[in-house]
Amino acid sequence: MTNNLVNQLNDVLTAGQKHSTGRGARIREWRTNISGEMVLSAGIKNNIPGSIYTPPSLKSIQRGNVYIVWNDGKCSYGTVESIFQNKGFDWEKQLDYWRMAAFEDIYIAGVPQPQPIPEVKVENRSIRELIDDDHEPVFARLQEILDRCPAGVHLNANIMCSAGMNYVQSSTGLSVAYPDTAYALSWSLDSIVGNGFAQRRPVTEKEIAGLWGDSIRMNEAFQSRGNPVGVETAVIFTPSVTGQFLAQYIMANFNGESVLEGQSRFSREQFRAGEQVFSSGLELEINPLLPERWGSYPLTSEGIPACRTPLIQNGALNSPFLTVKNAQRWGTEPTALPAGGAGLILKHRRTGTWQDVLKKIDDGVIVHSILGLHTQNPVTGEYSLSAPCSLRVIRGEITGKVDIKISGSFWEILKSEETETASSDLYNYPYLITKTGAEAL
Repeated sequence: MTNNLVNQLNDVLTAGQKHSTGRGARIREWRTNISGEMVLSAGIKNNIPGSIYTPPSLKSIQRGNVYIVWNDGKCSYGTVESIFQNKGFDWEKQLDYWRMAAFEDIYIAGVPQPQPIPEVKVENRSIRELIDDDHEPVFARLQEILDRCPAGVHLNANIMCSAGMNYVQSSTGLSVAYPDTAYALSWSLDSIVGNGFAQRRPVTEKEIAGLWGDSIRMNEAFQSRGNPVGVETAVIFTPSVTGQFLAQYIMANFNGESVLEGQSRFSREQFRAGEQVFSSGLELEINPLLPERWGSYPLTSEGIPACRTPLIQNGALNSPFLTVKNAQRWGTEPTALPAGGAGLILKHRRTGTWQDVLKKIDDGVIVHSILGLHTQNPVTGEYSLSAPCSLRVIRGEITGKVDIKISGSFWEILKSEETETASSDLYNYPYLITKTGAEAL
């Protein structure tokens, strides 16, 4: 069905380059990005699988967008709906709608010429088989989680598998079709301890054991009270909290348009000079070339080949992430684009495994969740947040729950020579060990 829609849209837009629409405009160039996927999902609510709150479902989803540059220099962005492929659909009227929404853009982006597309593994055949042939392993995985759950603990869980096809085409000759898959599993214990997995492949038994083991240990630790924090207490962000901070502060300030419009913490001149603004051991990049990662892809929706893009190198500004339009304004080539926060990779020279780093922490507190991060100013980097689900660490041992408030500056955390990270093969982001302020609630 999706392929039919792609062909129809291609024919309509190509014809629009030869003949004017009903509103007298002709298409100069165009680009489309259309995807169709089957999504299988199921869940557990309050220890009950498949309840009215989390019923199993299998559905087809089609979505897409179109970018049109008209002969008078105006441009249009539009969405593509599955209804478009219905028999008798009025494409002429739809072109008129897109033309009515056309606008002038002094920085109008042209449609790039096709370039070689790298091979990136974003499909796992076993996920496609789960959807096309045998759903049972999905429900067996949920049942396994339910069976693992300790007595008296309230469990919520969700699993999602998807398999689809993506089509990126343009008037310049680009025509790429590639399959992809996704697998996401998450759970929470007593609505306090949450954990999960999200990649383009199924979770392994080793990963399930490790993630579940972390959840059980944390949930048990929350049953005890820890000692109050002090002024010297180190604050440790879990990988999920690290990811939230990166999404809040990095996404806004390393967006090329924000930099160009003066709405970023950093200026164009600072990037061009490679100014050192962070700790010399800090590295941050986008790398969509990694196999079967959630944030990986072979090309962007604009048709730009995937590539590794360093944003920060040795603590120095290297590049923002740039779309075609913003790259033209910058005077350089487009970069990789992050698939949300999942596309960001943070590394630090001062690092170790989580198990080893934890043993060395004499006085610390692990922040498992925060409230209100989205309300904080991403440009200043400052924050003041409640962290009611935190765990005290004394001499390398997790001792119990504490309710705290944290405050500080994310930019100062990344700049400080005292900041370090700790890695775990189970998580995409590292633990972030900081000297930010913590006080009891």
